Amino acid sequence: MTPAEMLSFWETGSRLSPLDRGVLAIQVAGLPASQAADLPLGERNRVLAQIYRKHFGGALEGFTQCTDCGQKLEFQFDLRQVADAPPLKESNLVVVGCWMFHLPTSRALAMALNGGDQASAGHRLLAHCLAEPSAAVPGWSEEEIAAIEEKLAEADSLAEIQIGFKCPECGVDFEEALDLGSFLWSEIETAARQLFDDIHLLASAYGWTEDEVLRLSSMRRQAYVRRVLG
Repeated sequence: MTPAEMLSFWETGSRLSPLDRGVLAIQVAGLPASQAADLPLGERNRVLAQIYRKHFGGALEGFTQCTDCGQKLEFQFDLRQVADAPPLKESNLVVVGCWMFHLPTSRALAMALNGGDQASAGHRLLAHCLAEPSAAVPGWSEEEIAAIEEKLAEADSLAEIQIGFKCPECGVDFEEALDLGSFLWSEIETAARQLFDDIHLLASAYGWTEDEVLRLSSMRRQAYVRRVLG
């Protein structure tokens, strides 16, 4: 992304849900919106990891809290294990018992989260993934749901990325899901704020327009910023 595209992405993404921001990022990277929304979640994560690595480096750093004692834990995640994973096979149909499912996508997840019936979001997601959807959510048992989810996870191992932790304070082991879209958006916001600061500073000092500042290379822009700041 150019600096202008970064600001445009930030402006549009600020009005979207976290789920849709990930779809927007994939769209900005070159995939049509309809295709971006229909990528299996593992493919979504793979592409988001590639975008993050291209623009912000291959090491993702963050922190969490111990689920038992609340101790703050820092972590670093190597995105290569996701970004360099082989793409899924073209056929993404999964058969479980007498049902056939597509792998979950951003579109299916959004519809499940926005559903208004009494079924759980997870139950609704499976219903939206049915290759032959029905008007009513099937009445699967808990055991059937667990079996379906297990098969879908096996077919798309990157759909949910789990990081394991061991708390040095209390010794408890736990896992947490990694939301690549949220980490990417955090970097986009930080980059956008820095660009706005640079534009404001250089426009005030030299009378340049936003477009003129953004057309400068990053090296030149920072060279002018250093001179203004003295």
